[in-house]
Amino acid sequence: MALAGSVIAVQQRTSQRGSKYAFVQLSDAGGSYEITMFSEVLAASKDVLESGKPVLLQTAARIEDGQLRLTGQSVRELDAAAASAPVAIRIWVEDAEPIGSVKTLIERDAIPEPGAQANGRISLVIPDGEHDVVVRLDGGYLCTPQLHAALKAIPGVVDVQEL
Repeated sequence: MALAGSVIAVQQRTSQRGSKYAFVQLSDAGGSYEITMFSEVLAASKDVLESGKPVLLQTAARIEDGQLRLTGQSVRELDAAAASAPVAIRIWVEDAEPIGSVKTLIERDAIPEPGAQANGRISLVIPDGEHDVVVRLDGGYLCTPQLHAALKAIPGVVDVQEL
């Protein structure tokens, strides 16, 4: 199950066998909750688990002694998770003139770093007389709200929509 929240506190402990684990307190609009993280997940997410940082967690849930117990399986920064979520953006241009500016912006802000994952799709809609030509760009892109706003600000871009 996926949960999002802001990190309130991380209480690290060491088991009798010497393995590290932690109780991570988080909050969201519904209140606060706690997740247990064991050594592998804790080590992999050490940099993400900072107080006040919004995160997206994959968890396993079970009922134990009548209580819901959540165990963290992975953690990502919420902004990074949102940016790599499968999104499709369609950009309408009035003619071919803004295409160079659109290309430059996409290359600068939407292409993921090497090794990073992005699932966004981008298409251009270009008028061609009586018809529109739709060009779908190859690859996966980081389709963030900032990219969306920056695309809309380019002169000659008529509309930008998330599909």
